[in-house]
Amino acid sequence: MNANPSSASISGIAFKPSELSTLTGVGLLTSVNATSTSSYFGSPGSTSLTAISSSGSRHFAGSLEAVGGASATQHIHGGTSLNSSRATLTSYNFSLPSTGTHIKLLVEARTHLLGILKKTKYKEMPLDILKEKWEGGVMVHGEREDRKKARGEFAGVLPGRTKKWKTFYGMRFEWILEECLGAGLLELFETGSVGRAVRATR
Repeated sequence: MNANPSSASISGIAFKPSELSTLTGVGLLTSVNATSTSSYFGSPGSTSLTAISSSGSRHFAGSLEAVGGASATQHIHGGTSLNSSRATLTSYNFSLPSTGTHIKLLVEARTHLLGILKKTKYKEMPLDILKEKWEGGVMVHGEREDRKKARGEFAGVLPGRTKKWKTFYGMRFEWILEECLGAGLLELFETGSVGRAVRATR
């Protein structure tokens, strides 16, 4: 990393096969797709963070492709590559161990929030309505609602039954909103009539 301070990737020739095996095994390096020039750290899209979240399900379990393809043996101690020249051409991304679950959750939350907006004609809606839809339409707890629940008239959605909790483990609306704003997927604007609103930028 000191030798490549401005790059998120490094050539495979900088390491011995045993070093590559160790570093990829603990998750500090990940293999780069040679056919893709997109950055996993750039603005999210169909070829960035989404590619990471779905990469583990592209191949059947037990197949050669599921463990790295024809050159997988170069990362096994004592193994030999089926194509020795390929090892010197492979690049690797610097990575943080055990981030796959977080990235998958982030991608799915972004997709869900954008999906709510894209169901509207102009891909925009008031901020408070978007928040209500993210919350899953859960009935607000108040004196009136509590009395209706006590009488058995409760017709709302229980929080634990909403997508926010079942899929996103209670992720706050403010957090995913700020995440999408920072990634350039959304923008806020003042309507002049119903307050602040949100618009999808792509």
